[in-house]
Amino acid sequence: MSKLLVCGFYTESYRDDIERLEISLKRFSMDYQFTPVEPQSCWEATTGLKPQVLRQCLLDNPERDVLYIDADAFVRREITGFDDFEGDIGIHFNEQGGKRASHSIRTGTIFLRNTPATLDFLDKWIAKQALNDHYCDQDSFQLAYDEPHSATFFNLPVEYVKIFDKDNVKSYIEHFQASRRNEDNKAVSRKRQKKVRNLILLLVNFALYGLFYYLGGL
Repeated sequence: MSKLLVCGFYTESYRDDIERLEISLKRFSMDYQFTPVEPQSCWEATTGLKPQVLRQCLLDNPERDVLYIDADAFVRREITGFDDFEGDIGIHFNEQGGKRASHSIRTGTIFLRNTPATLDFLDKWIAKQALNDHYCDQDSFQLAYDEPHSATFFNLPVEYVKIFDKDNVKSYIEHFQASRRNEDNKAVSRKRQKKVRNLILLLVNFALYGLFYYLGGL
């Protein structure tokens, strides 16, 4: 049995994607553990389940390291090389993304050694995600990464997290950005968040107006 276990999760709307990923994993005889989840209040909150799924996968398999892969990805060739990397967690830092990159890291592929430091970082990631339903997993990851932690990180080469229409490399893992199908859902989520902010500002203004009116009448 290989020490490496592929981990992933999916909602019902991603079932076709996860089945394609499964086919690619079977081609290279890779072990995997997929977790079905229910959609959360918004797209961002659903992506925010990622650290919880990863933590549980590590706890379920204490003798194995975990390679997380998004449901909308496909393994192109046999995955090797992780024994050559030093560190608890491997993730791609998006320096070459420039202004086009929405975040400084890509969380579509993550390598996790089954160490106490890794579990500690996942706890911090989960805590940051709990602060705001409208954080996507990259937002909360960055917040956890920017604070003190005991985990060590290494840069996962882009070949492990190639975006199908962006990176001109021969990939191990290719990501097809299925979330682009959900741009309308993301837009609705952002509009809802903006409405909430506007409502809060309106209530604050009314409260201040009432306070000034009351004080002026004294």
